[in-house]
Amino acid sequence: MSLDTEPREKEREMLAILRVRRAAKAGATVAALVPDPAKAVTAARVVLGRYADDARISVSRPGVNGAEARCTVILRRWRVTYTAEVER
Repeated sequence: MSLDTEPREKEREMLAILRVRRAAKAGATVAALVPDPAKAVTAARVVLGRYADDARISVSRPGVNGAEARCTVILRRWRVTYTAEVER
């Protein structure tokens, strides 16, 4: 990797980390409010933008709306994993 491309790659990595965190929080928030986990996954994918195709997203929630929900987003390219929990 040349000196010119290294800072750009680091910048992309930081952007990916921020998006993964925001995506996990968005997914957990939707999962806490909506009974369909697919909608929480969709919310996380929307936040991820161009990284969505490379991400693995899992959502867990009890059967009761408003209970604690969890969304985990994994972006393997930069070895980023973030789990957000939301209780409504």
